[in-house]
Amino acid sequence: MEKIILQSNSQQSPQEYLLQKKFEIMLEMSNKKLLSDINSIHSMIGKLNEEIISLKKQVSENAAAKSEARVSEANVNSASNNSDTNATRIYQQNMQRNQANNSNNEKVKPRYGDYTSEDVAIEKMFYFGNKR
Repeated sequence: MEKIILQSNSQQSPQEYLLQKKFEIMLEMSNKKLLSDINSIHSMIGKLNEEIISLKKQVSENAAAKSEARVSEANVNSASNNSDTNATRIYQQNMQRNQANNSNNEKVKPRYGDYTSEDVAIEKMFYFGNKR
């Protein structure tokens, strides 16, 4: 391409030749500047990508830690709620039985084996280990 320009330059006047060279030099300078700007932008994008990746890792670690804490709190709360609800349910059942017995005015007899499923909670019959 330069050979073509040089051949055509021999037919041009010196001012036109200098003007063309000046234009070529300006184009080369602008190309170099654009390349350097593009390279700096690429490096900035790379740094930003690394930051984003590290932030995502931190967020996922924090979310995992929070979810583990919530699960453990939920387990503790559900275990305490289950024991509380079971205790209140058993207490209410006993109160109902006592009221029924008082209304019948019968003597209270000790029971020897005619238990029903409502008399005793299943949790009291079997031990399933520590739930924590």
